[in-house]
Amino acid sequence: MELFKTKNMMLGAALITVLYLAVILVAPLLVPLPDTRKPVPAIPAELNITHERVTFGSTQPNINLVAWWMPNPAAKAVVVLVHGHGGQRTMDVFGGMQLSKKMLDAGFAVLSVDLRGHGESDAAPSNKLGPANLVHDVMGAIDWVKHKHPDLAVGVIGASLGGATVVMAGVKDQRIKAILAVAPALEPALSIENYLVHVMSLPTFVARHLAWSMVSVHGQLGGTDPLKAAAQLDGKKLFLIHNEADPVNPVSGSRRLKAILPEAQIWVTPAALNNPIVLERGPWGSHVRSYLLHPKEFAEKTISFFNERLSK
Repeated sequence: MELFKTKNMMLGAALITVLYLAVILVAPLLVPLPDTRKPVPAIPAELNITHERVTFGSTQPNINLVAWWMPNPAAKAVVVLVHGHGGQRTMDVFGGMQLSKKMLDAGFAVLSVDLRGHGESDAAPSNKLGPANLVHDVMGAIDWVKHKHPDLAVGVIGASLGGATVVMAGVKDQRIKAILAVAPALEPALSIENYLVHVMSLPTFVARHLAWSMVSVHGQLGGTDPLKAAAQLDGKKLFLIHNEADPVNPVSGSRRLKAILPEAQIWVTPAALNNPIVLERGPWGSHVRSYLLHPKEFAEKTISFFNERLSK
């Protein structure tokens, strides 16, 4: 009888192990992530932004990128805009074109790029859309800017996945003199877990294990640790802006990076959970909405940061 019970317990434990491994190894392949290929709307006419569609290559071979070049005849520097996962060069959720207008009025030229697999740019090889690959797209954009304006300093603004990407690009490419990272995805597994919980309504326990497998086993978002990579960055180049209640990329990532790089600047915007701008996004809430929530202060801080860093 005792032997029978022992065998049943062993069988039960083996079954649980198999089911767990199935969840960890197989289920992540079935999780639908947000679509990255969205049409690119026109720049709102009321902004009156002169622009042209340009193309150039990523520094990884055989990947062509599309961008909007917004020239400024009296440009003192150039700022490159980098969207997040599922975005495109208008960065409409973030308010990218409205901020671009502010930057143009402040004396900067602007280049806003479609990353690989987004907008009109080429697809991503093997669907790899992590910062470790996307940095090559940012560096391709820097190459294009430097070919056009070799004497102008270059800064970058990235939101969400684009925020983590520009931080890592700043480590690799010393031509980048100033980095504004808005709600950067610095903790990839936690970002995916939050997406699974808030958008797909999975239980936290299940989401946590799926997210770990998606990042660590299946290499979603490149399988890279942005915080570890960012430790090599010159903190004086970096300005972090993050909403206190971001439901996707928690503010803990930016605070951890600030602790690693004490010379970096950080501005944590208040939660504003009942603000219509936050409520209209549903489960995504305040994610990358700091500019739209605080347009005047955001623009002032951003322009001041780039004026200081890009004049050196």
